Amino acid sequence: LVDAVRDAKTISGPMLPSQWRKEYEEDDSLLSLGAIGPSDEYYLIWDEARLTLRTLGVIDTINLAPFEARRVTLDKVAYLQQFVLLGGLASATYNTEVWALQDLIDTLKEIAPLRIEEAKNPAQSVLTHFGNRMFTPRDDAHEQTTVEVTDIMDPNRKLRDLSAAAGLVHTPWNAVAYLKRTKKDYVEVSPASFRPGDIVEVHFRVALFKTGRQTLIPKFVLHTIASVDSSFTTRACRFTAIPLDTIAKPLKRKRVSFEEVATRACKTPRVHRDGKETDQNEKETDATDHGEGEDTDMRSDHSADSMGRVSSRLSDMIID
Repeated sequence: LVDAVRDAKTISGPMLPSQWRKEYEEDDSLLSLGAIGPSDEYYLIWDEARLTLRTLGVIDTINLAPFEARRVTLDKVAYLQQFVLLGGLASATYNTEVWALQDLIDTLKEIAPLRIEEAKNPAQSVLTHFGNRMFTPRDDAHEQTTVEVTDIMDPNRKLRDLSAAAGLVHTPWNAVAYLKRTKKDYVEVSPASFRPGDIVEVHFRVALFKTGRQTLIPKFVLHTIASVDSSFTTRACRFTAIPLDTIAKPLKRKRVSFEEVATRACKTPRVHRDGKETDQNEKETDATDHGEGEDTDMRSDHSADSMGRVSSRLSDMIID
């Protein structure tokens, strides 16, 4: 960002706020306010021309044509606005330009015909807001210069159809130029090329809008947005993107055949103390046979004892 501001001072174009402050300190008679329309809008005039300034920053939030992320309806098209929120990542260079903008608003308080609302001061926010209405109400009583909305800004002609139905037109004051800054000049680019994180240069005008409370609200009217450096966001998108070879090649399906296998008993070998291996099933059979032999011997002994007791009792009864 520091290098971008340094290059901006060498390229021909609008003044930076810090450059304007230096010019104002040398000659303050060139500053004035000019009313547009029925005295509801005031623009900053410098040396008998509408003043256009520029500043640089990092895009935090952006909302430009063709507004693909928004649902534009007939009742909302009149308030449709192209805007960008700029930050400076706490850099001293960006803060210098913001302080110069605050000095500019303080200067307007001295020459404004009405009180300026301090709470609506865009130079006091953490992120600086630059915006412009997309359309203006059609004025059939006066001659009005219009600008055609291009297919890049409105590929489906939805904005043009809604604005025509709502009685709105796109004027030169609503137009926003989309550029890319080179070492010596500016070239046109698509509005879809701007992304959050890009370092951009913004050209804007300072305006005061009258409210129903008989006060004025300062705004920075967006005129041009120029890309300065998008290498950071391009590199970030490259790192986070899914590799093409992982989605271009279809996954191969492996065919697996199944065949029925007959079940059989599983024999687990056991080792005796004498080192001989016997089958677990054989051991269980031997144990069962041995248990049945013992039960038979016990039943035989019990029967012999019972018969002996019965015989001795009969002998005693006979003797008696």
